[in-house]
Parts: sequence; C-alpha cells; structure tokens
Amino acid sequence: MAPPAHWTRREFVGAALAGAGLLWPARLSGAGAFVPPIGASRGIGEAQALKAAGFDFLEGQVAPTLIPDKPDADFDTLLAELRTLPVPVPVCNSFIPSALKIVGDQANQDAAAAYAETALRRAKAAGITIIVFGSGGARRIPDGFDPAKAREQFIAFGKRIAPAASAAGVTLALEALNRKETNFINSLAEGVAIVDAVAHPAFRLQADVYHMLQEDEPPQAIVDAGARIVHVHVAQKGTRMAPLPGGTDFTPYFAALKTIGYRGRLSIESSWPEGENAYARAGACVKEQWEQSVSGRMSETFRVGW
Repeated sequence: MAPPAHWTRREFVGAALAGAGLLWPARLSGAGAFVPPIGASRGIGEAQALKAAGFDFLEGQVAPTLIPDKPDADFDTLLAELRTLPVPVPVCNSFIPSALKIVGDQANQDAAAAYAETALRRAKAAGITIIVFGSGGARRIPDGFDPAKAREQFIAFGKRIAPAASAAGVTLALEALNRKETNFINSLAEGVAIVDAVAHPAFRLQADVYHMLQEDEPPQAIVDAGARIVHVHVAQKGTRMAPLPGGTDFTPYFAALKTIGYRGRLSIESSWPEGENAYARAGACVKEQWEQSVSGRMSETFRVGW
C-alpha cells in the first residue's frame, strides 16, 4: 500500500509494524510458525474462565471497561480491578455509543469527541492499545441524508480524534459492519478508502471475518488491505456463535492474513454456546484452523517499496 502523502517512510513502516503486532512479542508454535494471541470479547467477570481455557487476553467494551461517561474516581476504582485480572485487556470494542451521532443532520461531533478523548485517556492508563471503531449506530446515515456528506463528516471525525489516540498510545481499528447492522462502511474495501482518507498512523483497520462472510467479501480483500489491518475478529457465519469444530471454515481468511504477514491479535466476538468447555473448544478450534491455513504469495501491492 502507498503511504499517505504527508507520512514519512519511518512513520509508515513503524505504523505497519506496530499495527501488525511486530513491535510486541510474537507467540510461536512448536514448528516455529507465528500463532496469533487468541482472545475473546467478554465481560471482565469472565477473565478467570478465559485464563483457565488458555486464552491470551480479554477484549472488553469501551462503555463498561472505561466508563467514559462516569467520573474519574469511578474509573480509578475500576482500573484497580482491571489490574488484578488474570488475563490482560489490551483491546476494547464498541467505541462510540449510538446516542452520540457522528454523521447526519443530528451529528454532534463535539460530544462524540469529548467521549472519545476520555475513553482514550483512560485506555492509556489501563494499558489498552487498540480500540475497535465499529459504532454502527453512531455512524448510521439517516434516511434521506447525502451519503457523500456523511462520508465527509466521518472522515473529519477520524482526523479529529486520531491525534488523541496517538497521544494515548492507542490505535483505532475501523470495523466494517454488515448491512443488517449499519448502512455505512459495509466492506473491508470501503474501510480501506476511509482509512486512507483519514491518513493517520493511529487510524487503521480491523478485519472482522464474520462481517466479511455475511457480506460475501472474499479473502482477497484482506490481501488488498495489507498492513492497514491491526486486529481481527471471528465468529460463525449466520449464527454469530463462537467457532466450534464442524462450523465455519475460516482457513481461507487466515491464509490471507498469513499472506500479508499479519502479526496482531485474533479475538472471538460472538455469542457462546452453553457448556463448561465452550471456551476451551472455541479457542482450540481457532488455533487449529490458523495452523491448518496456508498462505499464498504476498501481494505485490503490499510488498512493493517496503
């Protein structure tokens, strides 16, 4: 991918390495191949169960984990609890609540930015380095509103908050959502265009394989997005349940991630079946599919010049 015009080569390469996870320790399988740290999007009350099942991290949600709408004293109490959890919480999702509109004639970007800046400041204190920017309700384009104007509004908001994210040591990972959840940015390819328009190292892209499957978006979209991708979500196609043996085959998408040299985390964001072994079975399923996937030739677009 070509870097935005105002980035230096050092900024681009550094962002690519950090976003892909190359600036923090990678986990290797017995054969020496990289296996991504595997986590699950759950409440912090599930931390012990995730640890027991062998997960590497817990992915929280911004509202209950960073409580941006609560006083600092409340967060300080919660922060003390976060620091005692048996697994780290390096990632949060569900960034901007649906009540704080980013686009449309009712947009209130000042309020949304204030909420975001509080969340980012607290993320720094909590050691959270990635916040997934889905927020389908906040970015939904109202009926009758000009989509081109909404796109301009969203890009402007991205440009506004990216420096605050950078100052907090956080990378924002824009998430494409399927059309049942929002009507704006429904494919990884559309996300690429937004990320390139915002053109800031702290504003990157997430590949959510569930949403890609719902939209029939092929694995090639991951190769085309390349180093913009800093985080990955998975869940079963259709049901959005946790991956289990005999379910959705993610290996073509994992192969695409290997093709771009992905070195980030991989999180299960899903509903969960009942049963005390569900966590362990899902984690083992994801790891097995990762190890079974085979990368292809690196995209020339991704390789050239870097």
